[in-house]
Amino acid sequence: MRIVYDFIEGNGLPAFPPGGYARAARELRRRHRRGEFDLVHAHFGLSAWPAFALRGTKHAVTLHGTALRHPRSKRITRAALPFLDLVCFNVFLESGPQFESYLARLQNIAGDRPLLVTEAGLDSLRNSEDAQAQALDWQVRTAFAGGCAGIFVFSWTDEWHRGGFDIEDWAFGLVDRDREPKQALATVGKAFSETPFRPEASWPRVSVVVC
Repeated sequence: MRIVYDFIEGNGLPAFPPGGYARAARELRRRHRRGEFDLVHAHFGLSAWPAFALRGTKHAVTLHGTALRHPRSKRITRAALPFLDLVCFNVFLESGPQFESYLARLQNIAGDRPLLVTEAGLDSLRNSEDAQAQALDWQVRTAFAGGCAGIFVFSWTDEWHRGGFDIEDWAFGLVDRDREPKQALATVGKAFSETPFRPEASWPRVSVVVC
């Protein structure tokens, strides 16, 4: 697998256009004019438009809360959705009913495109490891019950870095900083093994007639 990362300098609506996003589209076309990628992923709603500069590929976007709610960016983001092949969303909600209703709303936004939850989780530092395990269990099961194409649990380990600094005031990992399993690891493994269908499910007998 070959992964190429391109960073768009300049953010917010003032940069689009004629700022960072417009320049990024031209630069992406120049760098990758052969369109050799199987998948182009844009990690924010507005950056979906520069990603379209790479033609002949599948396009996916990960949306964040502000992408669809900010008064200056939501219209531009929504306008890009019909041209995408996969819609992704990071969902951090600690209430089961809110999580379920929010996924239903996201399905409406995604339309006929697959919806993928690219981040979901709970901080065990503030909520306890038991609460984290319980939350991840219903998050995984609810995502599949809600028709999502899949869900990624954030994150593998409590050890995390951002901006060159260690992040020490949260603990979202399935394992701790020493890579010792937390309660959530076994819980998540069981939840994935039983979704979208339980392995012991009884399937109806069907007849297939080929004419």
